[in-house]
Amino acid sequence: MLLAGTTGLTADYDSSSTLLFPARHDRYDGGVGPDEQAASSALPSAAAKFILPFVRWDSVYFLAIAERGYRYEQEHAFMPGLPLLMRAVKNSILYPFTGEIPDRALFALSGILVCNVSTVLAAIALYRLTMLVYKKESLAATTALLFCLSPAAPFLTAIYTEGLFALLSFSGAILFQRRKDCLAALVWSLSGLVRSNGILLVGFFAFRALCALLESSSVRAVAIIKCAIYSLIVLAGFAAFQYYGYASLCVGEPEALSPRPWCAKTPPLLYSFVQEHYWNNGFLRYWTAQQLPNFLLAAPMLAISAAGARRYAQAHGRDTIAALARLLPSRGGRLRRRSATVTTQPPGLRADLPFYALWAALSLYALLFMHVQVVTRLFTSVPAMYWFCAETVSAAARVRRNGGGDDGRKQKGAWLADALLFYFVGYGAVTIVLFANFYPPA
Repeated sequence: MLLAGTTGLTADYDSSSTLLFPARHDRYDGGVGPDEQAASSALPSAAAKFILPFVRWDSVYFLAIAERGYRYEQEHAFMPGLPLLMRAVKNSILYPFTGEIPDRALFALSGILVCNVSTVLAAIALYRLTMLVYKKESLAATTALLFCLSPAAPFLTAIYTEGLFALLSFSGAILFQRRKDCLAALVWSLSGLVRSNGILLVGFFAFRALCALLESSSVRAVAIIKCAIYSLIVLAGFAAFQYYGYASLCVGEPEALSPRPWCAKTPPLLYSFVQEHYWNNGFLRYWTAQQLPNFLLAAPMLAISAAGARRYAQAHGRDTIAALARLLPSRGGRLRRRSATVTTQPPGLRADLPFYALWAALSLYALLFMHVQVVTRLFTSVPAMYWFCAETVSAAARVRRNGGGDDGRKQKGAWLADALLFYFVGYGAVTIVLFANFYPPA
């Protein structure tokens, strides 16, 4: 509601959406007007005002890909999962409106429907995942609420991949916690067709392999092989899209056209080339003086990440290191492991460890390789971030219910909880207004 209600407060920073969906009362005198398809997509001004706030920044690319497929090399930075689902919804659920509503508007409405339904389902999935890992209903409810109040709120409602990827990521994690590894791998493979960072979810199967090594079981080698196979399944979605790009742009290319430089590389990763060539992503490429404002925008989320890593290391670091040390060979050349009865979760390796490891890996990657300001929306699918914030807020609430106290640590925790809530609600609201009017951050 806020996204749709605040659009038009100022002149748009970018006119892409307006050219895609010109209102019927708009006049184009001289200069370059909308193309024929855009003219045929003209909508009543009220309808255009509703759709436009959801079609900003990357949404323009997703809409174009859903409408006519991949046409330009740089468009391969955007994975095909969301556009394919938009096309499926447009040709099924919204099919009765064909002819009554312009096709481009139907594609946009299908994207809005997919992304918002995915976000709602992702909140439910995160609640269930939290219950599986921690078995605390109050913590699960707080976690789901914080997800709904995410500082990246507009990216969970606009035509972006955040909501859909969060749903697939959380759903796969639920299956993983229930030890349905094959189904988890298949779901996470689909997530790799939505966002490239889905390939990092193979780390969960590395965690499962570590658990197998620590168990006193005769089927340890079989478990490791299974985890390797599941990891390949997770990578399959992303790899399939890379093959599609290679087949489209490198194989059978006319001799008159010079081959693209990435085609001859091993492996020929189109995604890496596009991110580097068109978006200037790469190691420390963003570390320039002119990008300081973007680092400031990312600073709160990076600070939350540092605080979460510190707290987890203080609480569980020693036990985790002690457990992993059992993988080191003893003097006899055998693994140091306990001969106790086999357990699903070995002592020292907590169920939430791979989630915090994923959070740490994404934090480092975003800081060193990416446009750092996107870290806020990158973390919409990171359960550990919400768990840390939910635990902080819940602990402060318990202190206040018990009458507070003079303990400096408790007062610091209450201050941190207030700061987190202010950041989630305040930053999210400001971002919604800026996004609705096509202004950064994006």
